[in-house]
Amino acid sequence: MHIDKKTVLTTQLFFDEALLDDVYATAPYSDHTGRENNVNNSTDSIYDDAGLLTVAEQFVSP
Repeated sequence: MHIDKKTVLTTQLFFDEALLDDVYATAPYSDHTGRENNVNNSTDSIYDDAGLLTVAEQFVSP
């Protein structure tokens, strides 16, 4: 995001590791390797709890 002609804002959001494990265990993500090579929140040098997203599962009736 460009704040003005001189300033650029870059942000990063984080997901709970258990959620990521669930996502990567589901197709099509489970068809690819690489989760073990990703940076975890605990090893991410810029991780901050303030950027951790709260995700809620919503069920929709057919």
